[in-house]
Amino acid sequence: MQSLKGVGRLIEVYAIKKERLVVQTPDDYLENKIDVHSDDVIPSIAIIPFENKGADEDVFYAYGISADLISDCSGAGLIRVASLKDVEKLDYNNMETSELSEKLLTRYIAQGTLWKMGEMFQLSVELYDTKDKKVVWSDRWQEKWDNLPTIKGSLSDGLLKALDTKPKVEKKIDTANPEAYEFYLKAKHKYEKRENMDDTEIARGLLNKAIELDDNLIRAKTLLGTTYMEMGDYDEAMEIYTPALIQSEELSDKQGMGYSLKSIGNVHHERGDYNKSLDYYGRSLAISEELGDKLGIGNSLNNIGLVHRNKGDYDKAFDYLERSLAIHEELGNKLGMGNCLNNIGIMHKNGGGLDYYDRSLAIREELGDKQGMGNSLSSIGGVHYNKGDVDTALDYLERSLAIAEELGDKQAIGSSLNNIGGVYWNKGDYETALDCYKRSLSIHEELGDKRGMGNSLDQIGKVHYNKGDYEHAIEYLEKSLAIHKEIGKKDFEFYTTIYLYLSYRHLGKYYDVKIIHSLIKETENIGFDLNLRLYELLENKSYLESAYKQVEEKAENLEPDIAAKLLSYPIPKAIVEEWEKVK
Repeated sequence: MQSLKGVGRLIEVYAIKKERLVVQTPDDYLENKIDVHSDDVIPSIAIIPFENKGADEDVFYAYGISADLISDCSGAGLIRVASLKDVEKLDYNNMETSELSEKLLTRYIAQGTLWKMGEMFQLSVELYDTKDKKVVWSDRWQEKWDNLPTIKGSLSDGLLKALDTKPKVEKKIDTANPEAYEFYLKAKHKYEKRENMDDTEIARGLLNKAIELDDNLIRAKTLLGTTYMEMGDYDEAMEIYTPALIQSEELSDKQGMGYSLKSIGNVHHERGDYNKSLDYYGRSLAISEELGDKLGIGNSLNNIGLVHRNKGDYDKAFDYLERSLAIHEELGNKLGMGNCLNNIGIMHKNGGGLDYYDRSLAIREELGDKQGMGNSLSSIGGVHYNKGDVDTALDYLERSLAIAEELGDKQAIGSSLNNIGGVYWNKGDYETALDCYKRSLSIHEELGDKRGMGNSLDQIGKVHYNKGDYEHAIEYLEKSLAIHKEIGKKDFEFYTTIYLYLSYRHLGKYYDVKIIHSLIKETENIGFDLNLRLYELLENKSYLESAYKQVEEKAENLEPDIAAKLLSYPIPKAIVEEWEKVK
């Protein structure tokens, strides 16, 4: 393996040994020889975003190429690559290589620079081995702008060769059109750094330009679909993902197929169509196994586990999540381990998942993963909330909100405010709950997040209902229901419809009770609050009895002081008092 200066990639050099041929002496090539990773330990690398040495407006080149480089290396097989999110949490420009290695738990650090000068790129790369404390590979070279689409491929090829990792399937270049790839890189940078809906629209415009120039640029299509998927616009996302899958199959683009399948699975999962999501996740898993993509296998197993959890099939869920956890442990991928532990914790009832959440939180604290810490704190708060200990839940949820605000993560801030609003709603402090929900709605509207908007509108309508303000309740609940129907959120549709029809009933308006019965048949695990509302709506005592038994069981599993608090809150108190009247 030779490092030839000014080439920008590693070259395998061979010599033919045969009678009458002059046989080359390997010792003559030691100066440029690359010492390939040879430990039994799985190679681990952090690829630091390349430094932009050119004009500020050219930063997207360095960022986008680095992001795609991380993605390609992550899916190459038995290798652990620090995620871009992990790297971006650090002040990497002001940290020594050894400190970066320690923070990111990787042996190798790859860094580089990119400088666009007219129609040329000046590039440099350095791969450093922190264990042996030496530079494994360094180079400085130039590329023509026309070669923009091949830069990332040459770099990933070199890094993987140095780390003795070979993808099972040769990676094809994404496009031969440099202008299309440039638009894609601009869009990727704009979307990842977005601050509002305007940024998202700009990114979409850039992606459409890239696709117009090269209709086979699958990466651009899947990213375009994701800009709609993450905003809750599932129909639009599916109109992009579905033909992208067909096209990637026609092109034999395995990576494109795998990502399209996973993305379609995500849409079905969000819509609550769990059987379809299992089908697509399973096909995505098969692609990852074919490619030898260990990280992809672990992530697919995790996704399948979450679907089984939502279906209530906990045995299968545990099996898939434990298998996912084992792969992340094999890779030494602590971020993946933290996510799996968090997901396993969700399945434990009555606080049994706290051990998993605490282990997840400890890993994320070790990594300095603020976003992950916020998620774990939110999950722990959720456990205490479900246990009825809402004061402890509030403490964890407010700590989670503080981290989201520190990071400027608007999506997480909106979710945290919704969760905190739920605690105050449960306690009967409707004004504070309403303030939280309205702040959350404002953030989701700014981001164009339909899923978040629908949820916040629903919660605001619910507060107005509990306050006896049925006109305002109807106003918000109808808006919420329209969004849930638009994006296909069946589980939320049931919840919203009950409160909406109760509001209609109080004002003497017509509602179709058949719709409620139809939604009941499609819904599992109805909580005590909705059982109370079904009793009020349908005047069927069996729902009240179910609600009473649920409250009674929850209270029996709590410490006496916490149980007393739970039974003093408006809804549990109303259930107990009503049951005493009618039993």
